[in-house]
Amino acid sequence: MNPQGKNEKSKASQGPKQRASQTDRQSKTTKDIKEERAAESKNEQSQFKTVKQMIDMHRAFFDGMINSLIKMLEQTAVSFEGATWLPKEGREACRQWVDVNKKACEGLKSAIGSGYSNLEKFLPP
Repeated sequence: MNPQGKNEKSKASQGPKQRASQTDRQSKTTKDIKEERAAESKNEQSQFKTVKQMIDMHRAFFDGMINSLIKMLEQTAVSFEGATWLPKEGREACRQWVDVNKKACEGLKSAIGSGYSNLEKFLPP
């Protein structure tokens, strides 16, 4: 069998869409390719912008959550300081508990902030 016969058989086995896409690829000019790349680049920029907005939203959520938790702990400490029914040792223990939890929340907040800062390094400006 000659190579031309084999080539014609393979063309015959291809569907019209496959043949059309091969023709389209061959007929693309440099200008068309540049326009496609520009459109893809614009799409990527839009996607990065959306991702950055999502990250900013999550960061704001976590900051608000941690700040609310710290405020709640401070209010708990204030309410226990005025509790006359609680012995002095119990009030001190509650104050220490609040201080430890507050410090842990601040550590968590800084770790989350550091993680978001590292994540933003991967995104284009």
